[in-house]
Amino acid sequence: MEKLACFVTPHGFGHAARSTAVMEALLQRVPHLHFEIFTQIPEWFFKPTLGTSFTCHPVACDVGFVQPDALTEDLPATLRKLSDLLPFRAELIAALAQQVESTGCRGVICDIASLGIAVALKAGVPSILQENFTWGWIYAGHFGHCPALRPYAEALDEWCGRATWRIRTEPACDPTARVDLIVPPVSRPPRQTRAQMRAQLGVKPDHPTVLLTMGGMNHAHGFYGRMAARSDVQFVIPGETAGFPCPDNLLFLERNSGHYHPDLVGGMDAVIGKAGYSTLAEVFQAGLPFACVLRPGFRESRVLEFYVETAMKGFCLSPAEFNGGLWLDRLDELLALPHHPSPSVNGADLVADFILSKIKITQAEL
Repeated sequence: MEKLACFVTPHGFGHAARSTAVMEALLQRVPHLHFEIFTQIPEWFFKPTLGTSFTCHPVACDVGFVQPDALTEDLPATLRKLSDLLPFRAELIAALAQQVESTGCRGVICDIASLGIAVALKAGVPSILQENFTWGWIYAGHFGHCPALRPYAEALDEWCGRATWRIRTEPACDPTARVDLIVPPVSRPPRQTRAQMRAQLGVKPDHPTVLLTMGGMNHAHGFYGRMAARSDVQFVIPGETAGFPCPDNLLFLERNSGHYHPDLVGGMDAVIGKAGYSTLAEVFQAGLPFACVLRPGFRESRVLEFYVETAMKGFCLSPAEFNGGLWLDRLDELLALPHHPSPSVNGADLVADFILSKIKITQAEL
C-alpha cells in the first residue's frame, strides 16, 4: 500500500475540502493509495469522500485565526495560540517525522500548515505546499494594528519557502512568491444531480432555492423572520439548527447532516454566504450566482471580490449588509442572474497529476 501524509490547517473546513478534493483525484489515479492526515478537522469530514483510504491523526498543526464567529477574528487569542505553536518544537517535529517514516509515506502534502514542511524535511521526504494564500501573507495585512503578528508571519513564510514544490490554486493572493504550478479553483466534484439532490431535500424541481452557508462556522443570524416572509423561495441552511418553530421555506441542516456540500451547492439556484475558498470553488464549479460576504481587513477578501465580479456571476456584501439582512432586498436580482458555464477542468486533477509526476508511486497494487 502506497501512502502520502497530509497536514491540513484546521482553520474552517475550506482547506480540508480543498485537500480532500486533491486526495480524491489522487485516489482516482491510484486506488490503493492511503493518506495519513494530520489535523484537528474531524474524521467525519473526510469519510464521505475518502471512505477507508485515510487515517486521521489529531494534532494542532496550524492556527490561522481564532474566530468567535464566521466573520470576526480574535487577535489576542490568536497570538496566544501562535505562541504555543511557534517556533515549532524540535521534539514535536521529531515525533511527527517518526510517524511519517514509520507509516512509509512517500511525501507530505501541506494545505498551508507549515508544520508539515518541517516534518517532511526531518523525515527526508519531499513536501508539496498547496495554497491560494499563506498565513504570513494574510497576517501582513494586520501589522498596522497588530505588529505582534510579524514574527509569526516571518517564521511561517520561511517554512513555506522550504517546501520542495509549491502549488497555487486560483483565486490566488500573492503574485510574488515562488510557484511551481498554478491551477484553476480546486473543488470536490458533486456526486448527485441537481434533481437527485432536490428530491433528497424534498424541494420541488422548479422552486427557487437558495443556499445560505457560512462555511461550517457558527454565526448568529437575525434575519430569519424576513427570510420566512419570502415564502416563494426555499432557503437551505447547513451547519445550523433552528432553535425555533421552523417555517416551511427554511430548511436547517445540522453540521454533520450527511448531505455532501458540493451536492447541496449543485442543487441550488443561487448561493449566499461567506467568501471562503471551498464555497467559492464549489459555486464556481456549479456555475451559480454567488452573493458573497467579505470580511473587512482580511487581506484575501479583495482577491475573492475581484474573482467573483470578473470570473463568476454575483455580487459582494459587507458584514453589515449581510447581518442586517439587506441582501434580501437584492434576492430577486441574485436569482435573475444567469448561470455561467461550468469549467471544463477542475484544478484538483491538475494538482494530482503534478504530484504523481514528482513523487514516484506505484500505479498498481503489488
